[in-house]
Order: sequence, then C-alpha cells, then structure tokens
Amino acid sequence: MMNRSRTAIGLVKASMEEAAAVARAEGVPLGDAEMYECYRALLNTVAPSGKTSMFQDIEAGRMTEVDDHSGTVVALAKKHGIASPVNSMFLQMIRAKEEIFAISRAVERGCRRRFWRPLPRRKRGSRPRPCPASTRRVRTLSEL
Repeated sequence: MMNRSRTAIGLVKASMEEAAAVARAEGVPLGDAEMYECYRALLNTVAPSGKTSMFQDIEAGRMTEVDDHSGTVVALAKKHGIASPVNSMFLQMIRAKEEIFAISRAVERGCRRRFWRPLPRRKRGSRPRPCPASTRRVRTLSEL
C-alpha cells in the first residue's frame, strides 16, 4: 500500500533525505545515488498490497523500532544543528501511539500498579472509596 501512495512515498523520500544529510554530517559519504538505491530497495521489498514491519507492529499494538530509525536521525540531526521535521514527526506520532498502547494494556489488565499510582490511603472510620480503579491516576511512561 505504501508504494502506491504518492504522499507516503514523498514522506519516505523526505525522511531518507534527512537521514542522508545527517549521515554526511557524521562523515559518512552518502551521495544521492546511494540514497536513491536505498529508497528503491525499500519500495521494492514491500509488496504493492503489503505493509512495513513497523506498520504491522502499530496495527498489532506492539512496540516498534522507531527509536532505532527516526530516533537516531533526530538525535544526530540535533547534535549537528540540522532540521529533521519529517523524522521528528514520525518519532512523536509513533511514540504517542506506543504510549496509548501501554496505557490501554494497563487498563485492560485491571490497573496494575506499574502503570497506576494509588491515591493516599483513607483514614480509619471514613467511608470506603467507590472503586479502586477509579481512584488511581495513570503514570506517564517516563515515570515508570
């Protein structure tokens, strides 16, 4: 599907151009010909009706390898003062999806303490709280 969408192809190409600029800044002699070959190889490995492994992970609610791809490009681009808007957007969107998966899995498992922080205990003789799950707040992934 990806190789049929002009918008998706444009985003992939822009992402790869950002990665190539970062590679050159890191001293890797990556020219336009090599980048084009990587781009063509990527498009040729995915069947017209197929999906990338990262997209399959997203659909299945699994963690992805986005940090190894866009995360590395974004970090190195920042180090060299290079703009990487496409990879930054990919990284933020996919991380947001991963956080949503983690939170929804915690809810489905019955509010495990790993993801939920209980409120302070009630005093003896006070009325009980209505439902343990409704009195807990979700933690962010950075707090885990």
